Amino acid sequence: MAAIAQTITPELRRWIVAQAEAGCRPEDVLQAMKASGWEEDVAIEAMEATLRQRLDELHPRRPE
Repeated sequence: MAAIAQTITPELRRWIVAQAEAGCRPEDVLQAMKASGWEEDVAIEAMEATLRQRLDELHPRRPE
């Protein structure tokens, strides 16, 4: 059985950020993504990368 690539789109990134900013628990966001057909490992990576990027946007790191 061939694996189907799941693309992390800008729309998905916006949805993840919106869920986090609305106070949703990460495990609830993960469950919603899995219920929509996302593989758990891809969903976790999408959440981690998206939220890390959002934190960097809100609180840029200063060069040392």
